[in-house]
Amino acid sequence: MKKTFLLICFSIYCTITIYGQHNAISFHSPLNIPLKLSANFGELRSNHFHMGLDFKTNKTEGYPIFSIDKGYVSRVRISPNGYGKVVYVNHPNGLTSVYAHCSKFNAVIDSVMQMLQIEQGENEIDVFFTVNEIQVEYGELIAYSGNTGHSQGPHLHFEIRNTETQKALNPLLFGFEIADHISPEINSLRLYSLTQEGYIIPGKIQKLSLPNKNNGQITAVDTMSIQSNFLCEDGYMGFSFEMQDLFDGESNLCGIYATRLEIDDQLEFCQAIDSIDFIDSRYINSHMDYSAFTNEKRHFQKTFRTEENPLDIYPCDQNGIKKVEAKKVYHLVFSAKDFENNKTTLNLKFQADSTSFMSCSDIFPAEKYLLPDSSYTYKNEKIRFLISKNTFYEPVLKNLSLKAPFSIGDAKQPIQKTITVAIKSPEIDSEKYYVQVITSGGVKKALNSKLLNGWITAASEYLGAFSLNQDKTAPTIIAYNFNIKNQKISRSQIAWKIQDATTSIESYDLYVDGIWKPVYFDNKSDTIGFEIPKNFSGKHQFKVVASDYCKNTQAWEATLNIE
Repeated sequence: MKKTFLLICFSIYCTITIYGQHNAISFHSPLNIPLKLSANFGELRSNHFHMGLDFKTNKTEGYPIFSIDKGYVSRVRISPNGYGKVVYVNHPNGLTSVYAHCSKFNAVIDSVMQMLQIEQGENEIDVFFTVNEIQVEYGELIAYSGNTGHSQGPHLHFEIRNTETQKALNPLLFGFEIADHISPEINSLRLYSLTQEGYIIPGKIQKLSLPNKNNGQITAVDTMSIQSNFLCEDGYMGFSFEMQDLFDGESNLCGIYATRLEIDDQLEFCQAIDSIDFIDSRYINSHMDYSAFTNEKRHFQKTFRTEENPLDIYPCDQNGIKKVEAKKVYHLVFSAKDFENNKTTLNLKFQADSTSFMSCSDIFPAEKYLLPDSSYTYKNEKIRFLISKNTFYEPVLKNLSLKAPFSIGDAKQPIQKTITVAIKSPEIDSEKYYVQVITSGGVKKALNSKLLNGWITAASEYLGAFSLNQDKTAPTIIAYNFNIKNQKISRSQIAWKIQDATTSIESYDLYVDGIWKPVYFDNKSDTIGFEIPKNFSGKHQFKVVASDYCKNTQAWEATLNIE
């Protein structure tokens, strides 16, 4: 098994090395302005790793975006969520480049997409192209930077993927140089009492602040004392570290490229973020201390991992779960490194003072906990919970109630897979019902629900309390940037705000003089906009129709005099 693992790692290393050597000089910059980062590859986010580089665009939209190499447009997607307007380009070297959050595409791509939107009668489309349909040259303009989708401000999200596997690769491997002479910062650490499987024992977390860094070195003078009655009798423990990195002249806090943990000169754990599989990205919730993120908004990266964690960002076999003997002094050396090999190293000693570790037999009894390696089905005549294996990262208290209000699990705990929740449907007006979950902090979320065989059924990304609610109220539609009372409207674009107070918008359509027109929904402002064509003057009939997920529909109509 170890030999197979090493061969796989060597293959990945060779592939990346060949790509880097071959393309470091030849790749065109995706922008015609200096490349400055607001986020780097592998940065920790809520429920996912950051899968590319975020290039700053001076807080402005509309910068030209260029294909980094020759190839063909393999995919274009238009969505109010995720990457917004995004272009994928396949290259002959087996790589795919991705350009996300665009404001618009070049003339060729834009005309093709509008034609397909009209043909399909859909505003949100995801289109795949073959090699001979839309070819591009090295450095060809393909789009313009923007702020569409789940973007927090104008920028270009840029990715490089393995075309065959679609695994995201660190773009810095391919010669996109960003000035960086600043070593990472290690701010604090946490110590955990663990089971042999690497599960954190509830309430057993010890925190430690660190002295200031001196020339990339942090040395704790005193031996860190592990609290009495902290460890189990087996004595397993692990560490996590709060870290951040900066690039030259920038204030954005970025993620850490690589870490290494040694105890008494023995390698215990290592991490290097060269590639990430999208399928596994949500396992970030196992890679970091999720409770610290949820409760304190702080990012602590673990230097230990459970068997259920499949991330391939750990190039060594060691899992970081350390067995500790009482009264023995251990020497820990931890290093954090960025892509340019700027490094900070922490040296400290620790000791478990107590000679009588606590008893941890049956610490997670199956009758009280939902376990990562098990599947579950709970049901009666009113409620059904279906949970597949490997849904949980750690054992989670059941908190099960099959009587209203229905509940399962700890709302603060993340899950890897969605759980299926089904609540028995009332006999009348069933399409107006939806499943609602109350998450941590009391946040209410309406789930996309369907009526299946007499049950209102939904897939939930959250644990918590579930109930059946009704939505009989249609969305609201109002003129956003114009006044219909004006005798003449003189704008390059007119927009409408579309909102739904209970569930969310499922569909939205614009008709001009009875003809369906494609529009883009901006979910940050809840608006759709219509670009006024040239020579489009005089009176025209406009109609906007919107529906929510409970099939409530609203229409807005007016005759507008366009100047």
